[in-house]
Amino acid sequence: MNGRIRPVLAPVVAPLLTAVLYYAAAMATLMLTGGVDGVAALWPANAVLITAIIRLPRERRIPYLLLCTLASAAANHQAQLPATAVLGFTVANIAEAALAATLFDRLCPARHLVTTLRHLGAFSIAAVLSAATSATVAAVAAATAIRDLSGFWVSWFTTDTLGMFMIVPPGLMIIALLQRDPQVRVRRGPIEVTAVLAAVLAVNLVVFALPPYPLTFLPLAALLLATARLGPLGTTVSLLITAVVGSLLTAAGKGPLAPIADTAEAVLLFQFYLVILFAASLPIASLLASQRETITETDRSERFHRSIIDRTHALFFETDAEGRWTFLSPAWTELTGTPVAEAIGASFEAIIHPDDHAKGLGLIERLRATDDGEEAIDVRYRAADGSWRWVAVRATRLADKAGAFTGLFGTLIDIDDRVTAEQARSESERLYRLLADNSNDMIFRVGLDGVRTYASPACRTVLGWEPEELIGRQALDTIHPDDRTVTRAAASSLLDGVAAPTAIYRQRRRDGAYVWLEATYRLVRDPETGAPKEFVSTVRDISRRQEAELEAVETAARLNENYRLLMMTEAMAHVGHWRLDNVTKDLFWSDEVFRIYGVPAGSPVSLDMAQAALHPDDRETMRGLLEAGAGYVQAARIIRPDGEERHIATQGQPDIAPDGTVIGMFGVIQDITDQAKAEAKLRESEAQYRLLAEHASDIIFRLDAEGRYLYVSPATEALTGYAPEEMIGQRPSDYAHAEDVPKVRETLKSLHLAGGGQCVVSYRRRRKDGSWQWLEASARLATSVDGAAEIVGIARDISDRKRFEAELLNAREAAERAAHEARQIAATDELTGLASRRMFMGRLVGEVTAAAATATPLSVALLDVDHFKLVNDRYGHAVGDRVLRAIAATATRAVRGHDVIGRIGGEEFAILMPRTTAEAAALVGERLRLAVEASGEEHPELPRVTVSIGIASLVDGSDAASLLAAADYALYTAKAEGRNLLRLAS
Repeated sequence: MNGRIRPVLAPVVAPLLTAVLYYAAAMATLMLTGGVDGVAALWPANAVLITAIIRLPRERRIPYLLLCTLASAAANHQAQLPATAVLGFTVANIAEAALAATLFDRLCPARHLVTTLRHLGAFSIAAVLSAATSATVAAVAAATAIRDLSGFWVSWFTTDTLGMFMIVPPGLMIIALLQRDPQVRVRRGPIEVTAVLAAVLAVNLVVFALPPYPLTFLPLAALLLATARLGPLGTTVSLLITAVVGSLLTAAGKGPLAPIADTAEAVLLFQFYLVILFAASLPIASLLASQRETITETDRSERFHRSIIDRTHALFFETDAEGRWTFLSPAWTELTGTPVAEAIGASFEAIIHPDDHAKGLGLIERLRATDDGEEAIDVRYRAADGSWRWVAVRATRLADKAGAFTGLFGTLIDIDDRVTAEQARSESERLYRLLADNSNDMIFRVGLDGVRTYASPACRTVLGWEPEELIGRQALDTIHPDDRTVTRAAASSLLDGVAAPTAIYRQRRRDGAYVWLEATYRLVRDPETGAPKEFVSTVRDISRRQEAELEAVETAARLNENYRLLMMTEAMAHVGHWRLDNVTKDLFWSDEVFRIYGVPAGSPVSLDMAQAALHPDDRETMRGLLEAGAGYVQAARIIRPDGEERHIATQGQPDIAPDGTVIGMFGVIQDITDQAKAEAKLRESEAQYRLLAEHASDIIFRLDAEGRYLYVSPATEALTGYAPEEMIGQRPSDYAHAEDVPKVRETLKSLHLAGGGQCVVSYRRRRKDGSWQWLEASARLATSVDGAAEIVGIARDISDRKRFEAELLNAREAAERAAHEARQIAATDELTGLASRRMFMGRLVGEVTAAAATATPLSVALLDVDHFKLVNDRYGHAVGDRVLRAIAATATRAVRGHDVIGRIGGEEFAILMPRTTAEAAALVGERLRLAVEASGEEHPELPRVTVSIGIASLVDGSDAASLLAAADYALYTAKAEGRNLLRLAS
């Protein structure tokens, strides 16, 4: 209960307590002064209020000011002051407190403590200006009751100013201590603090209580002692003690000022005495505080930098002019195993490799000869274990005041690991170049400007060009003009973050013929800056595969345009299809789409629901594709209702009316989650080798003369499950299918017998998990560095291609069935069962063409449900849908058997009447209008509706669009003339 009450009472208790203290201080002072023109040593009440509000935000000061206004008025009234004086003095007091706090906020917005010269100056300005303003307001209010107005102003000004000087600084200090403000710290123990303040109190009692001896210098001495020992806290509290003790005893006629008969004069002299004390002590206290902070910060900085030198692995050193150590950081012992004390005075040559002495002496001589500068060298030193390690030495010239060379200061950093790594990298690059030079696939390095900087020898076999003829030329020069955009886009996508894009294109051979190639691109970045440096591409001849794929594409292209759905479904296999009506926004999903989205088949679907299921990062892209109204192929992610994320590939095409308007979109969708996960896992498992091997996605291998693996690239683990080290010493035939073992062995044997050339073999290989995969390996005979014969090759997983060839016929049949179902769905309006807009428009174009060719009449009627929006608004869309179905049934009964009726909009229907004149069409239309008007008796549960009808007939030179426009104008006329009418187009 207390925990709930305290937060509620806290904003009230503090202002109320402040008002009580204000009233008590004001009453005590007024009782001592005794009237309007009485004199007090200081006025503490306003100082109490200022102390309470100066640390608060401005909006929280209002309760304090309001309550202290009441307390001031009550104190002045109780002191029997005139009404004008009560009002004027109250306004002057509260205005002084508010003005002082506001001025100090402006001058020192970040701190509310008077502990530095800057803050002391700001507080003094705020106190003087606010006291002067308050004295002026009070003098105006008491002008009729005061004889000596100037003396009153001076008395008010000095008492209020001294009250602020004596009360506010110590009050702020005490509040900060209670709140554990880190800006205020008492560096002395409580016993010493108590003893010093007790001494100050004793001195003031002796000086102001004893007979009038001239001992007024003693409080100043005590105050300075408190300042030296306790800092600003001792100064402010000592001033407060002197002010309180001195004021009370002086007013009682005691102390050094007792001989002065005039009390006002004695108080004025005491005020002057307090001003001198304040001016002499607070600046000293501020300077002492600043000095302590500076000393503390200097000590902290020195410890910090010493800690850095002691703990860092870099060795800091200093030598004399002859190169002898004069200072060594603790890292010396870690680097050399020798204590620092034993090394001081020894020459640097003692630990440097003899072959590097000249480097060290040269560094000293160069810095000796220059006036200013820095030198760096790499040398070997003897480590603690006796081995030689590389260090980087960076030294700066030291000089005396005359500029004479006195020695060196610098650092030694162990770089042996880096040097060793660079040497290993050089060896690794040599091996990679060996692999590249003997690979059957072409490998190119291309600068960011598109110019080749390296071409592997395989380009002789594939393109007929010598590597030197291709280096220095633009990579696009020999690429077929129609394919340059593809290759340029693939390379540019690397800069956009794509990991390893591929491109299929045609490139001109030396003999002028074009060959189909497949290239995989990698981006190489600068190891230090991370900036893009060059492109590396691995290029393979895929002419045979491309011929097979082009044959399949040409076969598919022979299909009729009406089989566009079949083409998309065949390309994707096991897909669902969808259709979106741009007019009604109705969305249709096949059962497969429901399964992909994780929604029960037959559930209500909408465009908003489909877009909400998309991953947030993909929504804008898919929305833009639909709004563009053009064909697209896009990959995206969806979130199922159970939270599972799935990857999809979707392809869409626009549904275009005869007038060119996009009336809808239709397409197919495929769940590619397994493929996306597999691709992501493959990317994660790819080894990060340097330059060529780390950018190769195929298996690169080397075989000895006996056909055993000498080297296998890391890609083998991702493709076969075997780690490279597991395959070293094994033969390819050890993993081949029993039926393919002879073929593999014969291929390798033929390479040796032929003494060179290239061979390609496709075979089944056992994975580590026991499953089988199809590999296509291309190999050639090469010579190793030591002159031994070996085989170098690249193997690629072609399991997908094999499956593609086996599944092509099945996919084609499945796609044909799906396309047939999609066409059936697209031809029927889902709500009414009538012909869809797309179906109706198709029939209309055909009938117009036939009527024009045979010179037979043709009429079209457009009918629109009157005030249908009111039906939806009043009864809801479910009732509206029932009304539309009822109108569709009535219209079907009213028209003739050969007429075609379709729903082409929300509440808009169209009737196609072949071989019908305008007059005959009007009879059919009027029969339909009357039937709809009377349908309320057949469906009493539905709201009664009527229809307006516009009829137009085909005239010479008109087409489907103009015929519909004429009927639409007639419909508009019927509605304008009152609805429930039929009008013929003029």
